[in-house]
Amino acid sequence: MHTVNEMLDRYERERLPTLSVRTRAGYHRHLKHLREQFGGKDVRAITRLEVKDFAIVPHGKIHRLKAIAVFRNAFAHAINWNWVDGNPCTLLERNQPRTRSPALSMEEFRSALKLASKTAGGSRAALVMELALHTGQTQDGIIGCRWSQVDYQAGTILFRHHRSKKKITVPITPEIAKLLDRAKKMCVGTEYVVTSRMNTRYTNDGFRSTWQYFLREWVQTGNDRFLFADIRQLSRANLAAKTEVATDPVDEFAQFDPVVKAQAAVNAPYYRVLFCVEQLIRQRVVETMEKAAGADWWESDKIQQSMRQEVNALVTREVDNAMTQRSMRMIDYTTLGQLGQIIRDNWDMFEDQFVSKGAVSSVLARLNLARGPIAHCCPVSELEIERLGLTVRDWFNILKKPNVS
Repeated sequence: MHTVNEMLDRYERERLPTLSVRTRAGYHRHLKHLREQFGGKDVRAITRLEVKDFAIVPHGKIHRLKAIAVFRNAFAHAINWNWVDGNPCTLLERNQPRTRSPALSMEEFRSALKLASKTAGGSRAALVMELALHTGQTQDGIIGCRWSQVDYQAGTILFRHHRSKKKITVPITPEIAKLLDRAKKMCVGTEYVVTSRMNTRYTNDGFRSTWQYFLREWVQTGNDRFLFADIRQLSRANLAAKTEVATDPVDEFAQFDPVVKAQAAVNAPYYRVLFCVEQLIRQRVVETMEKAAGADWWESDKIQQSMRQEVNALVTREVDNAMTQRSMRMIDYTTLGQLGQIIRDNWDMFEDQFVSKGAVSSVLARLNLARGPIAHCCPVSELEIERLGLTVRDWFNILKKPNVS
């Protein structure tokens, strides 16, 4: 005979070490409740009705269902150990994904930010919330983000997926840049972007305590409780709204001539081609220069001073005209001709990637000509469309290898 306590003890020893620290903490809480309810009983005597009754509580049903999910998993292991013949937790109600109707709206989010800023430690909680909204990353990813992950030169923040650990590169938008500036003023001289009020790394339990305190205040003001995951859902919804426009913006202007609108529709797909290939070229230049000359390559003698002056003038003009700065990367202010100049000036860094310096100059020059009618809003002939496609293919043909190693 084996008791439930013995089953849970073995399950804890064999299964929990493979889980993350945060997940283990949750499992320990669930195992504690299961031991309190079933601990001394024979595992073969546990019935489905007992487990079902365990979930019937006036409050905290979600936590009970999560505990039953752990119980179900433990019994599955016990079957493999030949301790039991069946699983009394099967065919029971599972913890369904949480749904809110409606989902957290931007208006609710703004209201939550205002309240969070007024609660204890709330200004830091609000900062974490805003970073999650604009980066789309998890709570753990935000509070664990180090300044070493922030690359202003590349204009990106490097995160990793919380499960697969694959790299996630998030562009530093103007909104994110402002949040990072706030973090520097709020969390002075620290390794982490956002820290506790003691300027130490936020632990998961520490931030959870701050978060739960804020949620209690939020609910007391008559609002519905929400999860941190709802902020990420809102972030994804905002991104989808930006990338998937429901209506054509030109339809807002009745004054536009139908013929001109038709010409614009022809040009639009080829603008996308130009956008993609230019971004690809810029990224290749950035990666190569960073690898060979370090993070400060733009300010080094590898870049002509006249080019830096021209770029600085463009940045200043945007700022002086109260425009949103297009990018934190100076490379995004360069033309195709200037990109070609950087490659030629630093050919020793690029020669293992291209068939020849002349080929780079030729293709970029032709690409610059091909983009002219599209970038300057002129109708594009079929011949020029074909020429653009050939030129883009030529760019890939002159590469010796697809990526910078």
